[in-house]
Amino acid sequence: FIERVTKQSEGLPIYVNYVVGDLNAGKLSPEHADALPASLHAYHDELLRRVSIGDLQAVTTPLLVLLALAHEPLTVEEAAALLVRRAVLATPDVSLVERAVQQIGSMVRRAPDPDGEEGFTVFHHSLRTHVLASPDVRETVATTRRALADASLRPAGDVVDAYLYR
Repeated sequence: FIERVTKQSEGLPIYVNYVVGDLNAGKLSPEHADALPASLHAYHDELLRRVSIGDLQAVTTPLLVLLALAHEPLTVEEAAALLVRRAVLATPDVSLVERAVQQIGSMVRRAPDPDGEEGFTVFHHSLRTHVLASPDVRETVATTRRALADASLRPAGDVVDAYLYR
């Protein structure tokens, strides 16, 4: 185990510090040396993953709340545009929103929007009610409601204006 830590740390004490912390926390065991991240870069990726930090994670909660607040299914493009207006995204990154939809896949379902396009909505009314009342996303619900209200007052000439008008 020590030889593997020495090799994979590439002489960087911070890697060893992470290993010691994970050993003390019970996240690693000397019996499972194969669980050691392959490099410091891989360790940093693992640490970010553990606490759900990343662009995908930054989009999933606001996206679920947005779908819970929406009065009709939203296409991926509409959701991306609304997330830009909500300042969650800098640009309407459709591929990131598609990945976020996949991430929360068990909580959403496909449904046609009023224009006949394929959109997404929360899976069931009980989930919608739970999300909107949950203290874990209270701030996200409040800021998303405010962002939707502001967006409906300020058309931007993008794909989401028709939804906001309805």
